[in-house]
Amino acid sequence: MPGDYGLNSKCGWALQGTNPNPKNGRGKGRTGSYDPHGAPSGDSTAMRITTKELRPDLWPALESLFGINGACGGCWCQAWRIEKGERWAEVKGAVAKARLRKGVRRSSMFGILAFVDNKPVGWCTFGPRDAFPRLNRAPSLKCDDSPMVWSIPCFFVARGFRRRGVAGALLNHALAAMKRRGARLAEGYPSKPDQAGQYIDTFAWTGTLSLFQKAGFTRAGNPESSKQRVRRLLRKASPMRSLPEQWIQTPIPTHGRGRAAASAKSRS
Repeated sequence: MPGDYGLNSKCGWALQGTNPNPKNGRGKGRTGSYDPHGAPSGDSTAMRITTKELRPDLWPALESLFGINGACGGCWCQAWRIEKGERWAEVKGAVAKARLRKGVRRSSMFGILAFVDNKPVGWCTFGPRDAFPRLNRAPSLKCDDSPMVWSIPCFFVARGFRRRGVAGALLNHALAAMKRRGARLAEGYPSKPDQAGQYIDTFAWTGTLSLFQKAGFTRAGNPESSKQRVRRLLRKASPMRSLPEQWIQTPIPTHGRGRAAASAKSRS
C-alpha cells in the first residue's frame, strides 16, 4: 500500500500524502502541484493545491467545506476544545458551529484551508496546546511542558480529493504559520493502526504516523500508550528562555554585596 491513509466513508475524514517540497510557497497563500505516490488511482494528473491561512473572510469557504454535518457528526472542529464538565451531546451541532464562527470572526481559532480550482477541499486546525483542553485531560497525551507546545490535532479532507497530497500541504503550511507566531514545539497525535496494520477509520482524523514523520516529526511520550504523540522542534530556545521560570523572575542579589565587600576591603 503506497503510504498510510485514514479514511472514514461515513464521516468523510481522510488523511493524504505529504507535499514533497515543504518550501514551495510561503506567506498566506501557498501553491503547489503535488502527486506524492505517482499517479493517484483514477487520475493521472497532479492537482494544483493552494493553501490559505484562515481569515474571517474565509468563513463561507470553511462553512461550505464542512457542510450540513459540520465535517462529521456536528463537530465543527470543536471536539478537542470541549471544557471540563461540558457534555459533547449538548455542544455538537449548532452550538459547535456558533463557537467556530465566533472564533473565526475574532481570529482566536487558527487553521489552514486547502483549495483546488478555488474550491475548498481540506482543512486542518492548529494552535497553542492549551487551547485544546481535552488534550490535557487525556491521560496518555499529558505532558509537563504544555504551555510551550503548539498542536495540530485535526484534519478534514473532502471526498474526491483524498490520497492526493492535501493533508501534507495543510500540515506544511500550518508548521510555517506556527513558526511565524513564535511557536517552539509542534505536536501531533497520529492514530495507531490495528494489528493488521490498517488504520482505524473513526480516529484517523488526527493524522497518521507516516504523515507526520514525512514532515520531520519524531515520537514523543510512551509509544506503548493507547494514544501517541509526535513532535517537531520549530526553533531553539534562547539561553534565558531555557532557564527555570523562577530563575528568570528572581534577581540574583550578589553584585551589591560584592561591591560592598570590595569597598570594605579597600578601607581596611
